[in-house]
Amino acid sequence: MIEREQFSHAEAQMDTSVLRKFLTLLGPDGPALLRGIVETYLIENPPVVEGLGEALARSDYVRATALAHRLMGSSLSIGASSLAARCNALEATCNAELTPPAAAYAAIVADFTATRQVLRALLKDLA
Repeated sequence: MIEREQFSHAEAQMDTSVLRKFLTLLGPDGPALLRGIVETYLIENPPVVEGLGEALARSDYVRATALAHRLMGSSLSIGASSLAARCNALEATCNAELTPPAAAYAAIVADFTATRQVLRALLKDLA
């Protein structure tokens, strides 16, 4: 079973209690199932982040809202609450049909990059 120290590197970036709950709820198959959840997040979300940037560049706030919402939900599901909060703020700005500052998307990219690094390290621990 994954021990607390294996999550310590992730705690600055993520709410690791979410991942710990997955392990507890999933029982003996927890590590394998958690690995699948993390791998799915890592595969499915880079195109969402890229598409979000493209939508913002085109001032397509309807599309940006949808993508920010999608990234927010999947990030919450794995405990990336800082990233989810940034997505929520961007979604609200786009819903109001306001132009979000460039720094908002840059912060999402930075948080997403850090989250991916944490999750990749976690995958090594789950191997």
